[in-house]
Amino acid sequence: MIDKTVRELNCLVEAREINIAELAEQYIAEIHQHNGYYQAITTFSETSFRLLAETADQMLQSGEARGPLHGIPILIDDLIDVANMRTSYGCEAYFDHVPDVESIVVRRLRDAGALFPGKASTSELGLILEEEADRFICRSPWGDGFVSGGGTSGAMVGTLKNFAAAAIAMDVGGNVLLPAAFNGMFTLVPSYGRIAHTPIYSRGLMFASVALITQDVADTAFLMNIVAGHSEVDPLSARMPVVDYLAAIERPNRGLSVALTNALWNAPCDDDHRSAISRIEKLLKSADCNVVYKRPPIRESIDAWKTIQCANLHASHCNQQQQNSDGFGPVTSEWIDQGAHTSAQEYIEAQKRIYGLRLLLREFFISYDVLIVSATGCVPFKYGAVPSNLQEGDNSAGWQDYASMCNIAAVSGFPTANLPVGITKEGLPICVFAIAKPGDEDLLLSLCKMLQESAVEHK
Repeated sequence: MIDKTVRELNCLVEAREINIAELAEQYIAEIHQHNGYYQAITTFSETSFRLLAETADQMLQSGEARGPLHGIPILIDDLIDVANMRTSYGCEAYFDHVPDVESIVVRRLRDAGALFPGKASTSELGLILEEEADRFICRSPWGDGFVSGGGTSGAMVGTLKNFAAAAIAMDVGGNVLLPAAFNGMFTLVPSYGRIAHTPIYSRGLMFASVALITQDVADTAFLMNIVAGHSEVDPLSARMPVVDYLAAIERPNRGLSVALTNALWNAPCDDDHRSAISRIEKLLKSADCNVVYKRPPIRESIDAWKTIQCANLHASHCNQQQQNSDGFGPVTSEWIDQGAHTSAQEYIEAQKRIYGLRLLLREFFISYDVLIVSATGCVPFKYGAVPSNLQEGDNSAGWQDYASMCNIAAVSGFPTANLPVGITKEGLPICVFAIAKPGDEDLLLSLCKMLQESAVEHK
């Protein structure tokens, strides 16, 4: 039963053909059996999950279902506050932190009837980190010794391994999109503010955007119908119109103008991803889309993002660091310390670069509806191995190449979907990013649904 999609579980609940308590026990058994190895869940609220499932069952039997997610478990990234559940932001300094108030998106899921088995493992304060064999967030599902992508990989692997039906996570600069690509999960990072969260400056998460993680495009559309929209509690949430996303994915894509490229800048791209882009070109043309190979005139953004992020992390966490320096890892401590020495000029210059990136993309999307690009240019690889888009002895930046692709998409504020479009001969996922104009999540999901169906046939 736990391999069902969110929509399938919803249908079973509505028809009262499912025992929610028994369903919860299946998820609990799966977590007990596999989480010790994968370490995808950092806080497992087993007792609470079990009690809430029993209550949901009683409500269902008495005709009091709360909403479309009644009794369905959703995994929450540890960067997102859940009331009365430990939320450490992946940081030992906040190990005992239990929020009284939860994120708006969590409240919307709860009001729709969702249950929360626990918090997913995440990198410390959402930073993009280069993984090592003895320092990882979550183990990869593709085999021993493979890089999982760090960041929010707990939410990715937890959903893939059926610890929950779906997950939500917080992208603050590529920490969602990178593990999404390395774990082969369909993931939507919507336009900035499309999903209301909470005021985000309190923890230095300058570029925060709530992301949806599922194994199916239609499930994401289903969840968007529940969580998208403005909230007065979140002054940064957008007032863009909200549509019926589930209906939107059935729209024809004929006549769309689509730009294809192997990389967002001069980052290398392996043969598997080049072939995937070529297959997508043929499919789009057969669907009467207007397709050209074109990329926006932008460059990598990690340095500018890091300057801003360091300054905000210092402003938000320097007091905690002074009180508990051992509670922060070496990379995070370095970033917080760097933020202390960031000048106003450096901060403003970094902001100008990010705004310039966004302006260039806005101009680019005057001519195109969607941009499709290789997600990372490489497939998952083992610790210490050369990524598939590089050659032995190559002096390129390596991890910064594929991380920069994710960072550019994330800091742009444009809706971006990571879409698995095939597998290599070795059984590793090949993913692309589909990027659209702010507010065009409905168009993006419709195109992704068509491409996902084609990818299934290609397998």
